[in-house]
Amino acid sequence: MSVQVPLGGPIALVPGRQLPERLHDLRLRFPYVPDLSGIQAELRGLAANGGVPATVTGGERLVVYGQDFFLSLYPSKMDDCYTVGYVDRLRCRDHDRLAKGVLLLRPQDWQLFGEFRDVPRGGYTNHWQPIKQAWHDLGATADRSPAAHTAYLDRVAQLAERTRDIEAAALDGRPSIRYRAVRATGEQRYTSRGVYLFELARSAQVTAGQLVQVDDDPLLRGKVLRLEGTELTVRFGSAIDFGRLRQQGTLREVRTDAVYRTQLQAVAKLREGSSANASLLPLLVDGEFTPFQPDRSAQPSGAPDPGQATAFAKACTVPDVLLVQGPPGTGKSWTIAEMARESAARGKQALV
Repeated sequence: MSVQVPLGGPIALVPGRQLPERLHDLRLRFPYVPDLSGIQAELRGLAANGGVPATVTGGERLVVYGQDFFLSLYPSKMDDCYTVGYVDRLRCRDHDRLAKGVLLLRPQDWQLFGEFRDVPRGGYTNHWQPIKQAWHDLGATADRSPAAHTAYLDRVAQLAERTRDIEAAALDGRPSIRYRAVRATGEQRYTSRGVYLFELARSAQVTAGQLVQVDDDPLLRGKVLRLEGTELTVRFGSAIDFGRLRQQGTLREVRTDAVYRTQLQAVAKLREGSSANASLLPLLVDGEFTPFQPDRSAQPSGAPDPGQATAFAKACTVPDVLLVQGPPGTGKSWTIAEMARESAARGKQALV
């Protein structure tokens, strides 16, 4: 669904400080992405021929799309222009987002300025409020078909079933693991313990967390804690008398349907509308995020960078789902720890 949004004046754009470097690096890898002058020319052409495709993200960012690129625009405090904060090439997920709903912006012009002080005072407005209202109206009138929700849940359930079948087939082809000795992990050997160490007859391919069973006895079933050389440590679900374990025998990898059952239970709750987060299904299928304002009054400890500070402020008030994403070394773990600390300080529960 698309809605044309005629705007009564031009829109001014000011590149953010990091934008020229970002665009330069992007064009080295993807030369088809235009430079700033090419971007301005393309936006003007689109505005004159139906409108510039745009979406509103998180209630605070306008994203406009060209043929091969998109721009993230942030409204200025003076409401007279937008800061171009980010540029990137179009991907499949961007086309998918546009297919769900898009505004077609038709301002009189798109004008690019070098700095904020270059924008003539009183001559421009970013039209942010009418754009946000048009986006809200588009969401209110868009077709949120229950059939789309059903199809999504059918695919998720099918994925869970296929994953279970693949894992089962992989385990069925694995040979048994022979062990030649077993001992308790503590000083007292002849007692009931929950953790035992098996000395394997030869090296084996088994990973931590895998479920194993001793001598085909379903009562002797536990999880692998670690494998060091040929020493395999297993934690059983309950204390096992050492006398029940033969000094020589076999271990066999087994699977559990617990994860599979939990996945299908989650799908069933979404189908019947009884999930803890009632907005989760529209969020996943329709991209409907509950608008909210970040809590800028809360302050993390230390000196976070702008990205960390924004993520922290959003986490304090986000009503449904927040994704914190970044490459290694950008401080995600520190940010998550600060989120948990703040939640505890507010008397809320946090599961990490």
